[in-house]
Formats: sequence, structure tokens, C-alpha cells
Amino acid sequence: MTLVDFKEIENVTNFFVSPNEIVVCGIPDEDNESHNCDEMGCSYVSHVIARYKLPAVRTEVEWFSQQMEIKLHENDHKGGWENCGIFWLRERLV
Repeated sequence: MTLVDFKEIENVTNFFVSPNEIVVCGIPDEDNESHNCDEMGCSYVSHVIARYKLPAVRTEVEWFSQQMEIKLHENDHKGGWENCGIFWLRERLV
């Protein structure tokens, strides 16, 4: 299931993403007798209607991500790309 698919679930009020799962909160169907708050980990504020485990990140991908973050941090003084023209950006790629 993708994040876009969450729009297809009825009665969704919110969802949360942690490093290892996505928790979908909402209002369970009134006729859903199988909903178990204790099992799903519901709080007094919201019902958990679905939990999706995320795959573990490979060691190599995590290392690459850390190296990219270091490089991006070094270049923070340059600002972002928000105000750059599309043609200027294209020329920088080729």
C-alpha cells in the first residue's frame, strides 16, 4: 500500500510515519466488531484503524544518506533552488 492509497480508506483522520511503521488513525466503522483498541494501540484521542510495517533500510542506503546529509549541510549557505529558473536548473544537470 502506498501513501496515495490511504485516501481510499474511509474515515481516515490522520496518519503518522515513524522509522519502522505507518499508523493510520480514524473512525472505525460502527459495524466493525473486529476492531480491538487494545490490540491496535488506540489512544483516548484517536482510534488506530491500520498499521503498516515499513521495510528496513539497507546499511548501504543509510550510509549514503548520511554522506549526502553531510554534503548538503556543508552547502546550506548557498540557499535552495526555489527561485531558480527551470532552464537554468536543466543546464546545471547536463
